[in-house]
Amino acid sequence: MKEVTAIGQPFVLLTILKHLKRVTEPLNVHLCEILDFGALTPQRAAQKAGEGVKKWRLEVVVPDTAYDSVLETIFEYARSENAAPTIFVAEVENASHHDTTSQFGLRRVDPP
Repeated sequence: MKEVTAIGQPFVLLTILKHLKRVTEPLNVHLCEILDFGALTPQRAAQKAGEGVKKWRLEVVVPDTAYDSVLETIFEYARSENAAPTIFVAEVENASHHDTTSQFGLRRVDPP
């Protein structure tokens, strides 16, 4: 299994999520909003926060059988004329999913 973490521009996110739904393996995706990516000084980080520059970070643990299709989907739909996604891949020896949303009165939100 592998963990794929991708960071990209907000205008391609819905397209990526729509196409990830077509992957044959069921996927659990963790998604969050970030201000920026990279080494920033505290002053530059404060400036970025003031500008409201936001990107997304998508994390998904995939079995080896679905890895190629997930990576191709992210590469294909996250690129634009002036930006490419940043992608990290890590090996995962053991993975388990524990759904705790019902314990805290939360509900699961499915992508569009």
